[in-house]
Amino acid sequence: MEHVVGKRRGRAVVIGGSLAGLLAARVLSDTYEKVLVFDRDELPASAVPRRGVPQGRQAHGMLAGGALAIGALIDGFTPDLVSAGAVVGDAAADIQWYLDGHPILAHRSGLPTVMGSRALVEHVVRRRVAAIANVEVIGSTEVTGLRTAADGSGVTGVWLAQPDRLVDADLVVDAGGRGSRSPVWLGRLGLPTVRDETVELGLSSVSRHFRSRGRHLGGRLGGNSPAHPGQPHSGLVLAEENDTWVVSMNGWFGETPPTDLAGMLAYAGTLDNPDIAEIIRDAEPIGEPALIRFPHAVRRHYTELAGMPEGYLVMGDALCSLSYVYGQGMTVAALQARALADVLGAGPDLVAARFFAAADAVLDGPWAAATSNDLRFPQAVGARPPIDPARAAYLAEVRAATATDVEVARAFIRVFHLVDPGSALAAPEIAARLRPQVGAEL
Repeated sequence: MEHVVGKRRGRAVVIGGSLAGLLAARVLSDTYEKVLVFDRDELPASAVPRRGVPQGRQAHGMLAGGALAIGALIDGFTPDLVSAGAVVGDAAADIQWYLDGHPILAHRSGLPTVMGSRALVEHVVRRRVAAIANVEVIGSTEVTGLRTAADGSGVTGVWLAQPDRLVDADLVVDAGGRGSRSPVWLGRLGLPTVRDETVELGLSSVSRHFRSRGRHLGGRLGGNSPAHPGQPHSGLVLAEENDTWVVSMNGWFGETPPTDLAGMLAYAGTLDNPDIAEIIRDAEPIGEPALIRFPHAVRRHYTELAGMPEGYLVMGDALCSLSYVYGQGMTVAALQARALADVLGAGPDLVAARFFAAADAVLDGPWAAATSNDLRFPQAVGARPPIDPARAAYLAEVRAATATDVEVARAFIRVFHLVDPGSALAAPEIAARLRPQVGAEL
């Protein structure tokens, strides 16, 4: 999808210059004469972590669905990323996946997995978006509030703290991340509090980078070790740019992994996948460990908010902050940007209502997949839907079969990478490969 000329609307403002905001700006550049992106961080000129992305030093593997979605918005995205140092491999052949304590059968999936630091991905996208003639990406500038029409029906601009001034806008997009101020700003306009849906996880993650001393992991590019009931630890190791590895280990429900090397190695020894321990033991540590905490996943239901003003959208983590252990965040942001492109392409009327409905459609699958897995843990706190025994048994069979059946493994990987919907796991050709509950509905 190429940037086009011949704009027909006025000015759009994007709050937040992280990945969701940059991709929103890319889409808006096709429709608006001018697009301004404001971020309160000083935006670096190179691929380095920044304060406004606290998860920036954690392991980031872009799901295949995300790489494909961004590639549709930014021609040449993956080659650009590789030129900048990222590593590309096959999603199932080059990563050793584990599921419920067992290795998923390795196979050639044909899906690309792009491995590079979060800072590198953001740097490449920011460079490409900032090069669009009608887009300006501005750092060290904080948005402090909204201006609305006299009757409160629509947002018409934003107030900036530095300098204290008003910027008029025909559309404002809040991509300000998990700490979004939208609930507060909309409350000042007299709107009720948006309904939050949360799942309390009490996650803490410790990450550290390592430099390769030679080949590791049998030439593979990474491995994962997800938590599962009875094993409330998880971990991930991925190749990154500059011949480095990044290791992230996660403690659940209030447990914090150690930050010293001996402690990290011992903690990695509790994981199902030995890949994480191999890198900690055999590669050269570089830099210092990074610790972040993630108390809960949250989804905000703006579709339910009565009186939502026109000309105001919320997307990315400001709309739904998924647990990072599933690696869905960048991909979901890209899919929301694709949805925004479709909404704008369909015309200028009722953009907010149509976008929030489209964004909900994007989020339903990833949110359900992540939270249903989280809620398998009795320690997780969240609204548990009624259990369907047949569905639960079918999904257990799917998880078990990924270790022995290549077609089931391939179907699972495609769903996990947000290329196919979850319903693909109930396709007749997959159901026929499982013993009980054949044909169960997902």
